[in-house]
Amino acid sequence: DVNYVGAADGGNVEQTVEIDEIGRNNEWSIGFAGNLEDRIYMGASLGIQNISYQTAMTFKEEDINNLHNTFANDSTPFQSGTFTTGFRTRGSGFNLRLGIIGKPTDYLRIGVSVVTPTVLALTDTYYSQITGNLDDDPIEYTTDAPDGRFSYKFVNPFKVTVGGMALLGKRGFISADFDYIDYTNAKYKSDVSPSSSFYYNFRDENNSIQDLFSGAYNLRLGGELRFGPGRARLGYGRYTSILKKEFLNYYTYPDNTVQKLRDGKQVYTLGLGLKQKSFYLDLAFVHEEASDRRLLYTLPDATAYSPELVNKLSSNNIYMTIGFTF
Repeated sequence: DVNYVGAADGGNVEQTVEIDEIGRNNEWSIGFAGNLEDRIYMGASLGIQNISYQTAMTFKEEDINNLHNTFANDSTPFQSGTFTTGFRTRGSGFNLRLGIIGKPTDYLRIGVSVVTPTVLALTDTYYSQITGNLDDDPIEYTTDAPDGRFSYKFVNPFKVTVGGMALLGKRGFISADFDYIDYTNAKYKSDVSPSSSFYYNFRDENNSIQDLFSGAYNLRLGGELRFGPGRARLGYGRYTSILKKEFLNYYTYPDNTVQKLRDGKQVYTLGLGLKQKSFYLDLAFVHEEASDRRLLYTLPDATAYSPELVNKLSSNNIYMTIGFTF
């Protein structure tokens, strides 16, 4: 284990962190579909995924009150220290999607789909650097850790979706979808055989997945009302946390009270549209609520308080789409 050891004896320094993240997940699908008497529709597709993700974190401590300015009492004339770490993963994988939709009446659709576990071949690269400054010393002391590179396989869990849609004649529709994903089925695998000297069994990591994660569900509700060329839409989405309930608790400082992280994410949408023969216009408002937490470091004393970064996110976005038909 790697534990945090502060350069300033007794602490009393300002701590700040900056985290940048960027990523993408592209997917290409090859599929086919058919129907039976225009009442039962079936389909299957092969999904080929390509992913890229990278993050950089800069953690800084600074003696803003100038409390650590001598070598007396086993202390260090500490001015500032910065720890920088970067991580990037790239890879590709595949999965299979199977679905069936039933149309018992002209005004009702009921469907079920399954996405098989996605097998991803990934390669991670990472680096880290520590920089320190002492009082009245123009030299910047910097240490770079060796860059790392590691290849492995990761298997995403399966996903089941059940949904339905009811048509309100020609005046609109209402729809609902429910996803279930069991994240305890996710696992890491070595990309080499057990006989290889580079083989790693990922036993501890896969046991941690079993201990920390749980099954999660996503619920999406929506509806559209049509009036002449106009459209009005309402939507709601609920995405539960992949963590077990007990791991959503965190401690605040200095009162050391227990708080609970908001479970997952909620999305509210409102949209207006205009449909004409040669073009369409859509305007949507999206309100999103979510939260997350990060443990910045651990201390040698497992019972001591370690500061956590807790983000409570609330965002409002407006989207406009203009399309033309030919």
